[in-house]
Amino acid sequence: MFRVLYEYPKTWPKNGSLRVEAQFAGEITVSPTIAQRHAAGFLAGHITMMVLAGEPVLVWGEQPVWRVPACLHLPDLGEVSIVGFIEVDALTGEIIPFSPDQIAAMQRRANDIATRFTLSATPAS
Repeated sequence: MFRVLYEYPKTWPKNGSLRVEAQFAGEITVSPTIAQRHAAGFLAGHITMMVLAGEPVLVWGEQPVWRVPACLHLPDLGEVSIVGFIEVDALTGEIIPFSPDQIAAMQRRANDIATRFTLSATPAS
């Protein structure tokens, strides 16, 4: 089983409700398993070995992508937080490019969260 997210192209009205009608069809050539592997390789090579690829969600739109959560894992705690998302083209398997600033921001989030979970050493009296 896998999940599909459909990005609706219309905006929500200022007042009232919105009637949603959606239909989509197409062939996805990259499996969620392959997308997760590609995301894992990117995370290990560009973010940190402590951030692992989570369960992909197919985001259907003009360019369908697998959106893969980047999950921070810490020893003895397991998964503690999602620090971002990697998008993998669902037709080619290519990682949607990240800017150096986006990579640095994800690294900072991972470091900030890991720091909060790390026990600080107390000097012996």
